[in-house]
Amino acid sequence: MSRQRFTIDERLAFWEVYDRKCIHCQNPILELSNLRIDHLLPERLADQKSKDELYDLLVRYSLPNNYNIFDYYNLVASCSKCNGMKAGKTGLTINSVKLEIASSNAPKIVK
Repeated sequence: MSRQRFTIDERLAFWEVYDRKCIHCQNPILELSNLRIDHLLPERLADQKSKDELYDLLVRYSLPNNYNIFDYYNLVASCSKCNGMKAGKTGLTINSVKLEIASSNAPKIVK
């Protein structure tokens, strides 16, 4: 479960900006209550014990050293099923395309 909390306005923004679809499976998210805001690079990487793994991912995806995993640039709309299956994993669920989508959608979320 996420340590990060989101307001109803933030949740609505993610739901709308991602066209009410899960970024992972592309299935519709029919109700706002089924929306999960997913950290592409998982929250667990913010822990000091995971700093080497985080550094490796930052290098792999050409992300800056000060990349904030709690920022909108790392957050996406997800359905509860995909979010639960991904959990804290970093394997195939992270890719440059999803990171780019999150990055391009972040300013829309802020609006």
